[in-house]
Amino acid sequence: MTNFEPHQQFYIRGSSFEEFVDLIFDHEIPPDIDRNGRRSQTWYATADIEFDAREVVAFYTKLFTEPAFLLERFSKEKLEQAFWAIMGGSLDCSVEEVIWDNEVPFEERKLRSGHVLPL
Repeated sequence: MTNFEPHQQFYIRGSSFEEFVDLIFDHEIPPDIDRNGRRSQTWYATADIEFDAREVVAFYTKLFTEPAFLLERFSKEKLEQAFWAIMGGSLDCSVEEVIWDNEVPFEERKLRSGHVLPL
């Protein structure tokens, strides 16, 4: 992935699991303070992502049930940044967003959310 640029647009409808993982995990880690003396933003703070909620729920299910590859592929810093994005509300396709999306049938969200949060 490229360095952080404000208001990046991402289209992930129909993407593969691997493409989803790259979107979430494969970003530069911003310095704490940028060259202008301001606190740096993470890539997802202003990212606009067009996605299919059902696909993303399926991706999160796979990610949380088969996570071992992440440790081999990404640094601790990239993992931390990605998991803040996944669990927070800033990322358009965060767990917080898709778990309450009524376009995904409740039974599917309920069954899959047990991998992240016990109901």
